[in-house]
Amino acid sequence: MRFLRERAWEEQGIQGEEDQELLLPMFGITAVGHMWSLHIASKEKDGTVKLYGPFLMGDTYSGFDVFQILNILGQITSWGRTVYFLAGKEDIVASGGGTCLGS
Repeated sequence: MRFLRERAWEEQGIQGEEDQELLLPMFGITAVGHMWSLHIASKEKDGTVKLYGPFLMGDTYSGFDVFQILNILGQITSWGRTVYFLAGKEDIVASGGGTCLGS
């Protein structure tokens, strides 16, 4: 995950933390049959959106791949709680939105 994020930031010319917070990526997951894939959408500084993927997460044919899918989902969830949620929470509080869920 870190590699994909850093590569996307490098391509976008993002250097400072302020830029990074404004351009957080969105994740999408597709499951077609037994094949699960990850897609990442990232907003550029000029307002365009860049799509990355699909990246194969695994399939549901084998127990190993099921656990691999669960691991990736866990990493995305962890990132969402530590990075995405905190950035959104700061925006809500800064805008005078008051108390935020989970605070």
